[in-house]
Amino acid sequence: MIFVLVMLASTFAVGQDSKYSVFGGWQFMSMDTKIPGASRQSSADGWDADVAYNALKNVSLVADFSGSYKSAINTAAVTNGQIHIYNVLLGPRISSKTGKVKPFAEFLLGFNHTSAGNGTTTLVSRGFAMAPGGGIDVSVTDHISVRVIKFDYLLDRVGFGGTNMNLNNFRISVGAIYNFK
Repeated sequence: MIFVLVMLASTFAVGQDSKYSVFGGWQFMSMDTKIPGASRQSSADGWDADVAYNALKNVSLVADFSGSYKSAINTAAVTNGQIHIYNVLLGPRISSKTGKVKPFAEFLLGFNHTSAGNGTTTLVSRGFAMAPGGGIDVSVTDHISVRVIKFDYLLDRVGFGGTNMNLNNFRISVGAIYNFK
């Protein structure tokens, strides 16, 4: 809480790092698989990308895009199948830079597209998504940074067969950032 207050207090200070930045990297998701007949938690790999517009010194508007993939899912409706979860999220990111280290907190809202299938049967759902979280970026050069870690609680609301569920996922992302000066 104190961290967020300190970042908010420094929001209106003068100076600007870069106007835009683009992130791309790998993500690991601890996936909540409440799909009927599936095991409760599973892990999935995928990708995470975002574009950030630095509106103020410590406030950015972020568009985040991600995809997670898991094979060998067994449910009541799908045997030996795959699950794919895609998210499109938008929202604010608050950050505070100290030297080369830039911690941040963000609150993103959007939608997901989730599908589970085995080639014969495919279940598809689209719904609300939310991702509060944060992370740490470290500058390497004026234009290149490394996202050392990003951790999000990722809520995906899905509906399969008339049953609506909240999937309580957690994701960790790492990767590279290009800062446009």
